[in-house]
Amino acid sequence: MNTVIDFQTPDEVSDYVRSVPADDFYILGRGSNSLINPDSIVPTVIRMAADAVVPEINGTRVRLGAGMPMNRLQDFALKQGLSGLEFAAGVPASLGGMVAMNFGCWGRSMSDFVTGIQVVDDRGEIRWLTVDAAQFSYRTSVFHQKKWMVVAAELELTTSDSETVRTAMLANIHTRIEKQPLRDKTFGSIFKNPPGHYAAQLLESAGLKGRQWGAIQLSDRHANFLLNSGGARYSDTIQVLELLRSTVQSVANIELELEVKIFK
Repeated sequence: MNTVIDFQTPDEVSDYVRSVPADDFYILGRGSNSLINPDSIVPTVIRMAADAVVPEINGTRVRLGAGMPMNRLQDFALKQGLSGLEFAAGVPASLGGMVAMNFGCWGRSMSDFVTGIQVVDDRGEIRWLTVDAAQFSYRTSVFHQKKWMVVAAELELTTSDSETVRTAMLANIHTRIEKQPLRDKTFGSIFKNPPGHYAAQLLESAGLKGRQWGAIQLSDRHANFLLNSGGARYSDTIQVLELLRSTVQSVANIELELEVKIFK
């Protein structure tokens, strides 16, 4: 990638989208759960700056910028005594990326809390989407189908005391560290869970957990994470992903769908 542009306002995004061909840029959050080809011919990545939008609070409803990292969002909720997003504590992502992919775990998803989404669409128009228009479902949304950029989101949370929120956040962070290889080089979960199954269990049952291919290893802690021990190339990773899918297809007759977003 040649250039990364951090925009400070929706108007800046709008002006940019109107001025360049759609094939000239990728839309990205903080890059979590993404695999990017370093030799891509797409010259530019665009995203919202972390401090682009000043948070607004109206009771339990908050309006936040898409570039806000989740750790800062958690601190904000903690100070305000607002509960709901503890399930996302410890996830290295931005609000916009979490909304676009409808991140979820432990029975909760971002769509449970989103009440509106401000976007810049592919024509450069700035508008608010309703929850229905966002077409949320398991690990996906309208943003997987359209080149629209999330610039802000409105969330409905609940009132709680800060100590209760803090305790839940720390417990979830501890669980993540204990069960997932968060301290290793990884792009997050590889595959979505197929209906009635867990991707990690399918990979483990296929004998793949802990397997290594050069600098790439399928985590021996959680089988739905790939680790880069150093020097793994994009092309190598793509080959391993295809091997994992084909092996599970052969063993369990189940086709795994990627959760990680591939930027070719």
